[in-house]
Formats: sequence, C-alpha cells, structure tokens
Amino acid sequence: MTGAAFAGIPGVVLGHNRWLSWGSTTNYADLTDTFQERVVPDPGSPSGLSTVHRRQREHVIPIPQVFRQNILGNSVPDDLSIVPPGGPVPPVTLIVPRRSQGPVLDLDVQNGVAISVQFVGFEATREGDALCGFAESRSLDDFRRALQFFDGRDLLILRSLSEALELLAGPAFEAAFGRSRSTGDYRWGRLHRIAFEHPLGDPFGVPPAGGAFPPPLPDVAGIPTDGGWISVDAAAHSVRAFDAESFRFAHGPSVRWIQEVDVGMHRPARVAFPGGVSGVLGHPDHVSLLPGWLTNDDFALAFRGPDLARVQRSVTRFVPGP
Repeated sequence: MTGAAFAGIPGVVLGHNRWLSWGSTTNYADLTDTFQERVVPDPGSPSGLSTVHRRQREHVIPIPQVFRQNILGNSVPDDLSIVPPGGPVPPVTLIVPRRSQGPVLDLDVQNGVAISVQFVGFEATREGDALCGFAESRSLDDFRRALQFFDGRDLLILRSLSEALELLAGPAFEAAFGRSRSTGDYRWGRLHRIAFEHPLGDPFGVPPAGGAFPPPLPDVAGIPTDGGWISVDAAAHSVRAFDAESFRFAHGPSVRWIQEVDVGMHRPARVAFPGGVSGVLGHPDHVSLLPGWLTNDDFALAFRGPDLARVQRSVTRFVPGP
C-alpha cells in the first residue's frame, strides 16, 4: 500500500494498494453551527436545566472544569494557581448532548434562552476503521463496505436531499416550479437566469432590449444560462438559494478571451461579449453577440487588414473638417 496521510491519522487517505486506488474531493463544508435553545428549570437534570426539543425536555449536562493561571512577577516559570469560579470564570461548562456534546456559550436563565454550538469534531467517528478497510480492500465491494464507516455521511446527504426537494416543491419556489414534485420539472434554467439591468429600466435592459431580445420565459424574469459560483464560467449569485429569485444575477464575465501564443505565427484571438457592437436601441447589432455569450460560443477577433477585409460590413472614414 502506498499513499499519503495526514498527521495523526493511522491510515492512507489518498493512495492505492495492489487492487484499488482511491482519492478524495474537496468542498466548502459547514463545520460549525450555532443554535438558540429554549431552556427551562428541571429538578431532574444534573445541572437543574433542560433544553426543549419538539416539546420534550433534554438534560443539560454540567462538566466540572478547573482554570489555572500563571503567577506573574515572581520569576518562577510555570507557577500556576487555580482561578476560583466567579465573574467570567464559570464553575462548570454546560453541555447540550443533542449538539454533538456542544457547549453552551451564553445563558439567560431569566428569559429561558441559551446559545449553543455544534462542531463536527465533537463526536466520535469511525473514519479510522474506514481507512483500514480501504487498505485491505481487494474489490469495489470491499471498498464500499469500508466506506460505510464514514459515520453519518450518507444519512446527512439523504436528509439534505429530502429537505431540498421539499423546498423546491414549496411556496418559495412556486414561481419557478409551480409546486411540482416531479424532478423532471426542476430545470436549471428556471432558477439560474441572468437579467442585464439598465439604469433607465425597461426597455433598455436585456431582456427586452427594445424588443430585440424578448423574454424567453413568460412567467419568470431573466434569460436561462449556465455558469456557477466560483467557476470559470462565473455567475454572481450566492451558493445557497431560498426562493426562485436567489439564483438570478445581473452580471457575469464581461469579456471572455482566448489567445494562443506561438513564436513566429499569428493566431487570432477568440472572444465572446455579452452584448453587441451598437449602442443604439433597436439596431440589429445591439445584442447580436449575446446569444454566443450565453452558450459559451466565441468568434475570431480580427486585427490585421486581410482578416478585417473578410468580415467587415461597412467602413466609416473620419477626416479633418474644413
């Protein structure tokens, strides 16, 4: 078995054995969440307090802690003394078991409110068993059996998928999907749309561009297009959507330019622009280049005389006045 590991992990994270190779992907993950808890007095709880979850009381657990401080000014290294509880120094740390044993950060007993935090590293997991299983795998089935020890991964993915589907079929996305529960109706372009807004408003914006580019969707604003957040084909929207307008955006790459450099040879640049060569509303060239930009098509940009002669439509000459 050969590969790479992280410090403290007893196994190969990225590597291969005689039969299989495995790797990983990276993504932006939500590692920490904070929660506002409802807290009530509870004589049966070890701390005398419980949180309320779905009308059920759940004990808040006290964990005794001792804080020490270094005595300054006596020239004795590591001369520690115990800091007595009081003021900002609590006698215990309160734990909310539901939050992966996360601590209470702030507590208002009088109003029955607490702030707790949940972190993915607070709970024990079996990733070590998974890595050992990877190393011993001789088939894809073996690897799949080892993968199940990444605790909670599949359940979390399925739960997130279920919540997303419920959201798409609900009132927040009714404008785009009409509360449909058919995944065949969930088209990316119904959400991911661009609308080129103009400071003067309609009809100068695109669509409608004075009628030159009519709205392609009759019931939602904007033009369906591809692209995404933090991608080469950038789109200026959030990674999360809470309604049918959250993925609609108003600007993207204004110029896409491709240039191949070769010594001694001229290779024309290829470009894409989200507009046209005319600023006159209603002119045929006002938005003539936009369809290519929307579909990631490009065209050769002519600079030299022979190249210009092949593609020119008209020539305007500027001469000194009398």
